Amino acid sequence: MAPKKNKAMKKNKSDINEITIMVEDSPINKINGLNSLLEGGNGFSCISTEVNDSAYAPNLLEGLSTMRQDSFLCDLTVSTKSKSFDVHKVVMASCSEYIRNILKKDSCLQKIDLNDLSPVGLATAITYAYSGKLTLSLYSIGSTIAAAILLQIGTLVKMCSDFLMQELSVENCMYVANIADAYDLKETKEAAQKFMRENFIEFSEMEQFLKLTYEQISDFLSDDSLHLPSEVTAFQIAMKWLDFDEKRLKYAADLLTLIRFGTISAQDLVNHVQTAPRMMQDPECHRLLVDAMNYHLLPYQQNILQSRRTKVRGGLKVILTVGGRPALTEKSLSKDVLYRDEDNVWNKLTEMPAKSFNQCVAVLDGFLYVAGGEDQNDARNQAKHAVSNFCRYDPRFNSWIHMSNMIQRRTHFSLNIFNGLLFAIGGRNGDGVQASVECYVPSSNQWQMKAPMEVPRCCHGSSLIDGKILVSGGYINNTYSRAVCAYDPSTDTWQDKSSLSTPRGWHCAATVGERAYVIGGSQLGGRGERVDVLAVESYNPHSGQWSYCTPLHTGVSTAGISILNNKIYLLGGWNEGEKKYKKCIQVFNPDLNEWTEDDELPEATVGISCCVVTIPTRKTRESRASSVSSAPPVCAMGLLSQGSPLNWEETKKYADHIRKHGIIQFLNIYNKVKERQRDVLKWGDEVEYMLVELDDKDEKVRLVLNGGDVLETLQDQGEKINPNHPTLWRPEYGSYMIEGTPGQPYGGTMSEFNTVEGNMGKRRREASSVLNQNETLCTITSFPSTLTRNIRHRRGEKVVINVPIFKDKCTPSPFVEEFPEDDGEAARAALPDHIYMDAMGFGMGNCCLQVTFQACSIDEARYLYDQLATFCPIVMALSAASPFYRGFVSDNDCRWEVISASVDDRTQEERGLKPLKNNKYRIFKSRYDSIDSYLSSCGEKYNDIDLTIDEEIYKQLLDAGIDKLLAQHIAHLFIRDPLSVFEEKIHLDDENESDHFENLQSTNWQTMRFKPPPPNSDIGWRVEFRPMEVQLTDFENAAYVVFVVLLTRVILSYKLDFLIPLSKVDENMKVAQKRNSVQEGMFYFRKDIFKGCNPVLDGTASAENGLETDGANEEYTLMSIDTIINGKVIIGLHLMTISQQLFSEYQHPWYPEDESY
Repeated sequence: MAPKKNKAMKKNKSDINEITIMVEDSPINKINGLNSLLEGGNGFSCISTEVNDSAYAPNLLEGLSTMRQDSFLCDLTVSTKSKSFDVHKVVMASCSEYIRNILKKDSCLQKIDLNDLSPVGLATAITYAYSGKLTLSLYSIGSTIAAAILLQIGTLVKMCSDFLMQELSVENCMYVANIADAYDLKETKEAAQKFMRENFIEFSEMEQFLKLTYEQISDFLSDDSLHLPSEVTAFQIAMKWLDFDEKRLKYAADLLTLIRFGTISAQDLVNHVQTAPRMMQDPECHRLLVDAMNYHLLPYQQNILQSRRTKVRGGLKVILTVGGRPALTEKSLSKDVLYRDEDNVWNKLTEMPAKSFNQCVAVLDGFLYVAGGEDQNDARNQAKHAVSNFCRYDPRFNSWIHMSNMIQRRTHFSLNIFNGLLFAIGGRNGDGVQASVECYVPSSNQWQMKAPMEVPRCCHGSSLIDGKILVSGGYINNTYSRAVCAYDPSTDTWQDKSSLSTPRGWHCAATVGERAYVIGGSQLGGRGERVDVLAVESYNPHSGQWSYCTPLHTGVSTAGISILNNKIYLLGGWNEGEKKYKKCIQVFNPDLNEWTEDDELPEATVGISCCVVTIPTRKTRESRASSVSSAPPVCAMGLLSQGSPLNWEETKKYADHIRKHGIIQFLNIYNKVKERQRDVLKWGDEVEYMLVELDDKDEKVRLVLNGGDVLETLQDQGEKINPNHPTLWRPEYGSYMIEGTPGQPYGGTMSEFNTVEGNMGKRRREASSVLNQNETLCTITSFPSTLTRNIRHRRGEKVVINVPIFKDKCTPSPFVEEFPEDDGEAARAALPDHIYMDAMGFGMGNCCLQVTFQACSIDEARYLYDQLATFCPIVMALSAASPFYRGFVSDNDCRWEVISASVDDRTQEERGLKPLKNNKYRIFKSRYDSIDSYLSSCGEKYNDIDLTIDEEIYKQLLDAGIDKLLAQHIAHLFIRDPLSVFEEKIHLDDENESDHFENLQSTNWQTMRFKPPPPNSDIGWRVEFRPMEVQLTDFENAAYVVFVVLLTRVILSYKLDFLIPLSKVDENMKVAQKRNSVQEGMFYFRKDIFKGCNPVLDGTASAENGLETDGANEEYTLMSIDTIINGKVIIGLHLMTISQQLFSEYQHPWYPEDESY
């Protein structure tokens, strides 16, 4: 039933009034009364303002914390396994989402067990909940994070994460990373890993590094952004981790797959990777090494061999500028390659192989390709100087190689990439404007012709869009054009497209996103003059239409263009309005349709090409630069080069390649200059110096192994700043050696002889000025040191050098040297009464004196070569200066036999000690010996020693038109293997380079060297005289040089004939090296030096076994040097009389009265 209504509850009107009267004086009524004042419009402005008590929150937290400590009104217990804490539900629930969710389910709950937490961790979380602050420590951070995560206190987790990142150091980074990984703190983990990547070298030296798991170190070595000076360091770090625990060796192959072996130079692979036993013993690891070697051995295949293991770590994308014509040297083209680093500083990379202008560039598979352009500055006929050159730059090694040239010469053309191929389009050359298109296929290193354009076009722009190459504007039929066409590489067809709104040529084109842009260039103005085109047009492939964009600020033609970070960079160029080269960099942002000015080029330049390339990071580059500058130059013993030398196993793989292309290079040179005549006499000397330190205190002299630094300083202070500097400095075999030559060759006038000693003195003073205190420059022959590996490896055993010892009354007989640390090899090889040496450095570490002459023709060079060859033993005996080896006095006075043995790379089969099985030839002499054949027709009949030749090469040379004598000489040189091959110089341009020919020519160190001209040079046919020993003073060295030069003039002026059978020259060589041979030795010498090889005079002579006789008396006999030099010969005049006679004919004023000179 519903309750009955209570009548007493009903109020009448008088009751209400009474109540109102009762509350009339209440506070609310007073407030209402005050409010009525505001409503009355008394001029008050009613504004609400929030105010804050900054002390309230801290006081509240402090009060709550005090209440918890006093257990006042605590209504919840939270406990671990070992400790309980009384807290307030409202405080913990407001801070911890975990506790809030539990209490939502049961607000009357009195206790929550948190058995997975440590007391320290829970106590820290409670402290944070009541105060918002706490003290963190790396020792307890783990328990705090565990509590914060379980209790779901997000702000505390972040506080711990920030603390860990703040505390990162090399010592704790691994611990921080592990903590972050354990609790899934992604930001902290990333920060710790980034720290370790950026400080990986330092981290790898810590004990914690060795405790990395396989997964952890794999993650690091997989990282592209790992900061390392080189990939060799990555390999060494990986091996360090593997070697720490034998159980880890099962990971070796998998871990080492993460090393970028393809980015390690061949030299470093040999020196640092191959030497690790595991790389040779483990088949999988060895395969990685072989793959890397193959990658270096096949430079033309590298595009298709690119992989993660060939990509540099931490690469930096930069804008590169290539070539062009700088304003400051307007008449000279540039070889420079520049890039702008992160600090906006322009830096130089290795120069292009040749100067270039208006070339095209493209980047494919990480390589920079440079094609065509002009090699000379000729504004009136640029097309005439178009070239077909094509080369590739590898930013990983900062090196260039020549590729197959384009089929046609091109300048003012365009180059684009599509689907791994390069397309060269149009342009012009000496034959006119071109319509042709050719395509480069990297895998075959070949160019192929493609469908041509309908009309010839040059000075155009092109870019790739929608799978087609869009070619715009340019010069067609002698006028600027608006025409646009597109090439479809997939179908090899052309199609016309909508024309530009503005005709233009010498402009730039680029594609960003889905738009192609045409920028800059020039056109003809109203009076027929060239004017800048400021208009910028963009092409939409979907609509097939062009539209205008914001115009350029500064008009430019023949500028460079590149795209970086979706912005278009326009660099340099020519401004028609100002008629000036420009150095401005203009940047277009397609998203904003606006142009801005960037920093400028280092120099105003036109005809420059630009691209974006990934280069090693600065740290890597600096490390590599340091390693290069601190390493001594690599010497190929006659072929001195800078580069990365291959070891013998790699070198011999290329032996046939070197020989094949060496012969091609020789034939190319010969055919170009065989008819060259009337070159003037030029000559120069080469003096080799040793750097030594004089220790006055200990009274010792030591070699100084800083030849590389000294050489660099001398070059920086000399030829690099002054092309006409009077001295030149070059590297030599040992790191304690340098070579000095005159800055310019001497000429054919007699007065030049008077300057030789002065120039030598200048060289000595110049080099001495850059040495440290107590260091000096010596011209002494022997002070042996250092080794060269490939001689020994090819030979299959150590070299053996035995020099007879000089015996005085204190020398035991027999003299037998003991070798305390010998494994038995030295004892077996050393001969009694001999000084034993087993290293190449004992020979090639010696210094010498040489002189080179330019002949007027090839025939004169061959004649001089033969005549001087007979004089080599005589001058060697005269200049003998090498009696000391390893602290002993030898019974020889010359170094020749020592060097000959030190570089004797012949195997036992080649030396005739074993039957031929693995080798092709029996070779009768070391690489370093007297000549093996005469080259002139006069000398042919005296070629009486066995000459081993490569019959296939000999036939090739004969078929190419080379005469028999020269052909057999070259074919004999080429029976040898190359000793020193540089990975940067394997694949060369045989038309324009001769390194492969010189590789073998220059490592046949004979008493004389016949030297063809270098490719594309003004230098003529030359002859090098090599047997002299360097003397202590500049006066002596100058005297020997002048004497030999005078001898050549006498020979040529009087057509003298010193020829004797080569077998007798070889006997003279043996005599010349003996002690005191200059006074006691007897040498075979020609009786009649005027008879010559005139066939009329020789008509009655008869030949017998290559030996000429004239009845009972032979043409030669044994003579002393005194007889030979001073003319005590009944038949013929002595040489000094001839020289004086020659001087009087020249009327030379400086010739001294003192005949002893």
